[in-house]
Amino acid sequence: MGKESKVKDKSFLKPTGRGVLGLAVAATVITTAVGFWQVSEFRKAQELKAAAATATATAAATRTSVTALGRLTPQGEVIKLSAPSASEGARIEQLRVEEGDLVSQGQIIAVLDTRDRLEAILQQADKEIKVKQAELAKIQVGAKTGVIGAQKAEVAKFQAQVQRETEGEAANVARLEAQLRRETEAEQANVAKFEAQLQRETEAEQANLAKFEAQLQRETEVQQAKLARLEAQLRGERASQNATVDRLKAELKNAEAEQQRNKELAETGAISASVYDTKRLTVDTAREKVKEAEAILEKTVQTLQEQIVETKAIIKQTVETGNQDINQSRANLKRKLETGKQEIKGAIAALNQKIETGREQINQAEAILKQKAETGQEQINQAKANLDQIGEVRAEDVQAAQASVESAIAAKQKAQVDLNLSYVKAPVSGSVLKVHTRQGERIHVDNGIVELGRTDQMYAIAEVYETDIAKVRNGQRATVTSPVFAGTLEGTVARIGKQIGKKDVLNTDPAADTDARVVEVRIRLNPESSKKVAALTNLQVEVKIEI
Repeated sequence: MGKESKVKDKSFLKPTGRGVLGLAVAATVITTAVGFWQVSEFRKAQELKAAAATATATAAATRTSVTALGRLTPQGEVIKLSAPSASEGARIEQLRVEEGDLVSQGQIIAVLDTRDRLEAILQQADKEIKVKQAELAKIQVGAKTGVIGAQKAEVAKFQAQVQRETEGEAANVARLEAQLRRETEAEQANVAKFEAQLQRETEAEQANLAKFEAQLQRETEVQQAKLARLEAQLRGERASQNATVDRLKAELKNAEAEQQRNKELAETGAISASVYDTKRLTVDTAREKVKEAEAILEKTVQTLQEQIVETKAIIKQTVETGNQDINQSRANLKRKLETGKQEIKGAIAALNQKIETGREQINQAEAILKQKAETGQEQINQAKANLDQIGEVRAEDVQAAQASVESAIAAKQKAQVDLNLSYVKAPVSGSVLKVHTRQGERIHVDNGIVELGRTDQMYAIAEVYETDIAKVRNGQRATVTSPVFAGTLEGTVARIGKQIGKKDVLNTDPAADTDARVVEVRIRLNPESSKKVAALTNLQVEVKIEI
């Protein structure tokens, strides 16, 4: 048994070893095959890339032109003509051109609303020159005897005027001070009157309040005494009537017992029927007396209770009425106190207001007095100084007058320059492409007044891809086409841009590369072509540059 099992175990292990070896060989073969396949694919890719590069180079070598999108623009681009910075915020008073007009260099395009004011300033400056020149001539000639006498009279006149004005203002100050004292005393008396009136009214209301309180106390005590008397009477009447009812009930009980005995006797024939009837009548009489006594008791109690309720109601009404009178008196007292205090407060405020107003008037009058005195003294001093100056002609005075004349001339020149700025002129000859600001409108900071362009010479600005810009040279011929005009435009490359940027002119093709990097190339159109598209600024065109 043991040997057979060993033999079986060995037979099982042998096939396992051969299977592992087979798997290893198969894996090696697969790996080698994959490696050969990858190498083959890489070589094919390199060959395809080389073929593509060769085809591209061949196509590039065979190209004879560069094409690009572009736009038409006048020589020097479009000029946005605006007013000088000093005239910012001005409005257009006159607009002397319209869209499509041809203008020459220096021609007036618009007149600003500052013109009239600046013309007035210029005229004033011109008159100021004449005044300064006259003063210079007068100084150079010197003063006359009559002028000196007139100047002395001027000094005396100022002195008399200062004296009159000073005395008048001093009298005004005294009048205002007296008026303030009178008004202050009147308002103080008014305050005292209100205080005394408040005291009298307060004492009267307090006395009235005490009267109402004492009256309420007296009436309440009277009604409470009446209530106590009625309650005592009710208790006495109730006790008395209860005793009477009890006595009558006892008599009724005895009569009923006597009746019962006589009934039995009457039934046996011991007594006569008339005797029995007498005893029965006695019982009925006693019963009626009991009912009458109970009725009297009930009526007496009810009457007294009604009187008690009525008395309590009277007490309540008396207390309520008294409290209302007291509350009304207290309210009157409070109202009079508040009214009196308000009147006193108003009178004090009026007093303070009048004092403040009077003090302000006095201060103002004193300030006017001081100002007039100082102004008058200055006038006197100036008149005396003029008198001293009239007597002699100094070189310094002549130089100062000459400097004033020169300053006035400079001011006139500046006014002339400012006036010139109110006329907006064309910086170059060209055509008005668009009007942005009309007559009466404020000049727009960004758009200006009009757009000008030198449309006698048009350019096409082509956006050439950065990959093609190396093929473009100045002087190369170019043609420009567009569906807007018939035929083609002719021109030459005039300037190649020095900066790479994004496209400004976009194709309508949705698949076009809008983020492409381009260089602007300026193409100068010949005169015939320029004349043909002079009215088509910013038109999108297709440009073909021959390389």
